[in-house]
Amino acid sequence: MAVSPQPAETGDPQPPRKWRPKLVRRAGFLLIAIAVGVIAADFVPKEIARWLFAAAINAHEEAVNARRERNVALADEKANLAQQRISRAITFDARNPRIFLQRAQWRLEQEMYAAALEDCDRAIELAPESLPIYRLRAVINLELNEWDKVLADAKRIVELAEGKGDANLWEPLNELAYFRALANRDLDAAEKDANRAIALLEKQINETTQAPRDPAHAIYRAMLYDTRGYVHFRQGRYQQALADYHTAIRSLGRARELWSTWERSVPETLAANHRPWFQSSVHQCLITYAHRAMAYEALGQIRNARRDLELAQLQGLDVFREKESAAIANRVLAPPQN
Repeated sequence: MAVSPQPAETGDPQPPRKWRPKLVRRAGFLLIAIAVGVIAADFVPKEIARWLFAAAINAHEEAVNARRERNVALADEKANLAQQRISRAITFDARNPRIFLQRAQWRLEQEMYAAALEDCDRAIELAPESLPIYRLRAVINLELNEWDKVLADAKRIVELAEGKGDANLWEPLNELAYFRALANRDLDAAEKDANRAIALLEKQINETTQAPRDPAHAIYRAMLYDTRGYVHFRQGRYQQALADYHTAIRSLGRARELWSTWERSVPETLAANHRPWFQSSVHQCLITYAHRAMAYEALGQIRNARRDLELAQLQGLDVFREKESAAIANRVLAPPQN
């Protein structure tokens, strides 16, 4: 009968068989504990960051409401609190591009341009194909008149959108055309971009059943024709600019009609959710009146230019404070009395 070798005889320090199940169970418990620890080490900080991010958003909304009520002290306090909370969120999750993007947006609002750019750069490192990050960085550099950087990011957005087969490619094309017109560079390319953007949007409207009755599409149409009008203005083609501005302003009026119809046909809670976007978009489109005034002035039609600026003022555009309208407002209108 063969005798099983003892551990000391073989050099194999195996424990007696009756101990093995206990050791296996203990090893299993240890592995589970390690796994749970690893998961917790990753999950808990991200959960804290998520909570702080939500708290920061809440503080920022309170700052916006306070500013709307002209409570400057409270607005500043809440804005600073939002910055503190979102910065703490980053310490718990420094690989979340969304948090960096949001902080960059708030820093832009506070005119902290260098810090906002740093956040955008970090966000792009984490999400190199995110269109909103490039878009925000372009806007920040626009404030700094860094035209090469603005156009580089605008072109990158178009490249990424095309690569992804973005159904709304007309949007980045329109932005690129507008930035080129603002910079007064590559105007022929800007015209091509604007034409292509309009063609894509019109195609989308024609192929979408609800689009002709959608106030959003009418707003988009107004924006795109305003852009091409501005490109034509920069090219010195004032009559063509006027034709596009007329179309843009008619589209804006159509958007208001469609919004009024839609607003009455849906529950108030749904309308309330969309109303801030619509009002903000309409306000953005009011710059078309100032653009058209510039074309009228170039053609010597000062009365028409003055009328458009007054119309813009009546609808809530501060033509003396907007960058694109301040110069012509000071030339054509009587400056406001302090």
